[in-house]
Amino acid sequence: MHKFLAVSVFLWSSTAFALEPNEILIIANNDCPPSLALARYYCEKRTVPPDNILPRPLGTNLNDTISRDDYNKQLAEPIRAKLSAGKFAGKIKCLLTTYGVPIKVGNRDALKNQIDKLPQLKNLLEQEQTRLGQLNQNGSSGAAEQKKNAERKIAYLKSEIGRISGEETNASVDSELAMVLFGDYELYRWQPNKLKYKMPYWDFKSLMVCRLDGPGPEVARQLVDKSLAAEKTGLHGCVYIDSRGIADDKVP
Repeated sequence: MHKFLAVSVFLWSSTAFALEPNEILIIANNDCPPSLALARYYCEKRTVPPDNILPRPLGTNLNDTISRDDYNKQLAEPIRAKLSAGKFAGKIKCLLTTYGVPIKVGNRDALKNQIDKLPQLKNLLEQEQTRLGQLNQNGSSGAAEQKKNAERKIAYLKSEIGRISGEETNASVDSELAMVLFGDYELYRWQPNKLKYKMPYWDFKSLMVCRLDGPGPEVARQLVDKSLAAEKTGLHGCVYIDSRGIADDKVP
């Protein structure tokens, strides 16, 4: 589940706001030699200072998912510390995750200070579901509004149970890292996109997050080479665009 809304970036001019090599922090898996080699290769080709690599002990099994606790201990907290210290303080604008870094974060645990509410909420949910079932069998003219009320209560109770239990609190690693400087925030479902409220970009704590990854380290390495080649020779060839199910006669 991709829990957070995409981060938009303002580019007022290509020169004034171009991303500089020293503004990139590269996240690599210290337990995976190809991950570190890829990070160093990127630094070499893109003139990123080698000190901008942050190796983390993320295991040799290359699991897609990292637990919420491990994400906090092995990624979020060390990255926050790095971004607030010395020459990196206030300088990094983009995080680059590489091959070997997990792509998903698991659910958080249930909220301990609210877990005692669950039995009551589940009991109320069962009562409302029973009531809705009875209303569905009742064909009276006044049942329609009562059914809507019951459905709203059921939706609310399910949401509260899910929020307290930790359901729908999983996310992509890259989405979470975009908000790594936000401190504590509600993990349940989505966070609002502040661009919707026309907040100036300089008030944002959001980071750009990119990923250099693929089925294997060599494929990821080729992405670096191909991007450099495209910058020299330009793009050409076929382009495939997701039509999102829009009918052909609706496409402009």
